[in-house]
Amino acid sequence: MKSDSIYTRLKNIHEKVSGYISSNLASVSGIREQESTRLKEIREKFDFVQKNIVELIEASDKAEEAYKFARQKLVDATREGDGPSQRQAYDRAEHLMKMLATFEERERNLKQQREYLSLEEREILKYLARSDEMANKFRLALELLRDQSINAMLGDSNEKSFSVLLAALSLAERDSRTLARDLHDGPAQRLSGAIMLYDLSDRYFQTGRTEEALAEFRKVKTQMQEAMADIRAFLFQIYPQGLEEGLDVALQRYAKQASDRYGVDITFQSSGDIVALPMALRSNLFKIIHQAMDNAIQRGEAKSIKITLSAGSEAFSARIADDGMGFDVNKARMAAQTRGSYGLMNMEERTRLFGGNFSIDSAPGKGTVVTMSVPLPEDDM
Repeated sequence: MKSDSIYTRLKNIHEKVSGYISSNLASVSGIREQESTRLKEIREKFDFVQKNIVELIEASDKAEEAYKFARQKLVDATREGDGPSQRQAYDRAEHLMKMLATFEERERNLKQQREYLSLEEREILKYLARSDEMANKFRLALELLRDQSINAMLGDSNEKSFSVLLAALSLAERDSRTLARDLHDGPAQRLSGAIMLYDLSDRYFQTGRTEEALAEFRKVKTQMQEAMADIRAFLFQIYPQGLEEGLDVALQRYAKQASDRYGVDITFQSSGDIVALPMALRSNLFKIIHQAMDNAIQRGEAKSIKITLSAGSEAFSARIADDGMGFDVNKARMAAQTRGSYGLMNMEERTRLFGGNFSIDSAPGKGTVVTMSVPLPEDDM
């Protein structure tokens, strides 16, 4: 199994992937700069349109006052039987009425422009946020690829290192398949449903069924909001916000997001220097604990989750306990393999890749407790 050609190919793959990620990071930075310039232009146009709207409203108010005055003059001239004055007042009132109609139409157009620019601004801000997350993800990937332990593994010809490397590559491949499946089953289907609802609402509008069309539009909005929530959850999973500040910070931010969305009470207890954990280890630990929390919420239907973190001088440990439905662990493993679900397997393998121990204690109706511990290198703590 072990051969120089395999190691050479792995090194080549490592170099190519590093170069590819560096190139993409530069591309993302360039596109972000372009979008930032576009955002500035959009905001300048928005300010210009807003100024025009204010000026138009002021002019419209003046025209409204003049119209009221002309109407009163018309009433007075009619009462007095003054024909010339009556005609003059009528012409003046008609002129002002047409002017007001023009002002109203222009105001509607300007407000539509303002709404469009506001929408564009929001979309650009969302894109910039996504590009920041993507850039951070690329930076983390580069950090992992440049990690000395990985480089040493590539240069080491012993069987154990090679097995660990293959396990890491297998884990990454399963993660990609799982993410692709979840994206397809989640936001992709929601967006597809939103498009179908939009087409239906468009047909209702074409046939004059306005109320039904508006009802479908409201459903479109709900679908889009749910899709955005799914996408945010995926982005958080790919690269959690706050991970640079500490593992506990990132976990608490995800916990708040999950609590707001699912109504689950999630509490934390931590001890030791959690912030000092190496970045590569933080990312891996986050994925394990995130998976445990997600299992408790999505499958266990837990209402309460307690997370205990501890970082000592030699090891990091975590305990995730929930009050959910619980399950038969052995049966769950067999069923997961049958349907191609890798959640439990990935959690265990991530722990083993860092030389740690992992266990799950659960039974139907008893809730679930996930425990894990990972040794810490002395020079990183």
